Amino acid sequence: LYYRLEMVDEAFDLLSTIEGPQDHLLDYHKIMANLYLRKQQFEEAITSLKKALSFKKRVVVPYICTQCQQESVEWTGRCRRCAKWNTLTALPWIETSQVSTNPEKEPSPGPSVPYRGIASPFETV
Repeated sequence: LYYRLEMVDEAFDLLSTIEGPQDHLLDYHKIMANLYLRKQQFEEAITSLKKALSFKKRVVVPYICTQCQQESVEWTGRCRRCAKWNTLTALPWIETSQVSTNPEKEPSPGPSVPYRGIASPFETV
């Protein structure tokens, strides 16, 4: 919250005192680098960015169009195949016509909600 309110010193004080697995979190290092930049501490910002860039794992969220079943590894507002708007949903997507009414099986979750996006931690207020 401090970060989003441009309260740089308070955000920096809070984040720099956190103990735990934050050294393994990419976003933590990106936020800290941005805070260092705002505090004009360029060497520390570079160090934090280098830590953020050292992470090799990339999370890929598969998406599927609820109209034409076209799969994609990136979300767009419009399906590239059928050109329908707001039809891409993060997998696993369960079609309601395929859900079994077999009582021996566990109930499966309903259809997923289309992805609305995540605000960037670097978004200006």
